[in-house]
Amino acid sequence: MSDTVTMRIEGMSCGHCVSAVERALRATPGIAGVSVQVGRASMAVAGMEERDRVITTALGAIGVAGFSAALEVQAPKLEAASGCCCCSGGHAPSTLSHKHSR
Repeated sequence: MSDTVTMRIEGMSCGHCVSAVERALRATPGIAGVSVQVGRASMAVAGMEERDRVITTALGAIGVAGFSAALEVQAPKLEAASGCCCCSGGHAPSTLSHKHSR
């Protein structure tokens, strides 16, 4: 099984930082691949374990390298409302019904 997670890395500001993070992760058992972007201060880590284990393993390796990281969470996409005359869409499914004041 392989799972990929994206994380934000705090304190990473140069190519040397990228190299330190990549070396630490590549030397960690259970990590299958890593891609670090200094401009976004983020990384994608592919692991050979379940998602929670990949996260724990990667966080530990990053800490040993002298950095801190946090899981990057993407907001769920909202579906556009259809047939609504006053809104442009983007409602969460639970808010699709609303009263018009006419």
